[in-house]
Amino acid sequence: MKILIVDDKPGIRSLLRDALTDEGFLTVEVSSAEDALDSVLHKGPCDIIIADVRLPDKSGIDLFVDLSNMGVDVPVIMMTAYSTTNLAVEAIKAGAFDYIVKPFSLQETATVVRRQPFPLIHPDCLPHLLTVPSGRGRLTRAPELR
Repeated sequence: MKILIVDDKPGIRSLLRDALTDEGFLTVEVSSAEDALDSVLHKGPCDIIIADVRLPDKSGIDLFVDLSNMGVDVPVIMMTAYSTTNLAVEAIKAGAFDYIVKPFSLQETATVVRRQPFPLIHPDCLPHLLTVPSGRGRLTRAPELR
């Protein structure tokens, strides 16, 4: 699973990278919302995004809204050092999958990532797992998985 980490603080990015890589996840790091948009649109999809609410160019919530408006459907976990009920509610209302508060437990963060709502199957693998029998128009398991 590929995780995009979006935070303007290099220490937070490297801490998350190291912890999530140790858990077997592939990570990509960027320091701004614009870099995150560029990464998602031009460097290939990711399976989940962990984004700080406060970024130098726009909020993590605005980043999530921008991605949604562009048709990018990826679960987003918001993180912040400025925990307020209003901010958490705003993030969840915008569609964030979850919300974590800094300082955070790396183990809890990995657990939140594992709870993400999408199957852990990369889209490139789907043609090998599913097949559409000619003329029937229904998805079935590929013969080798029956």
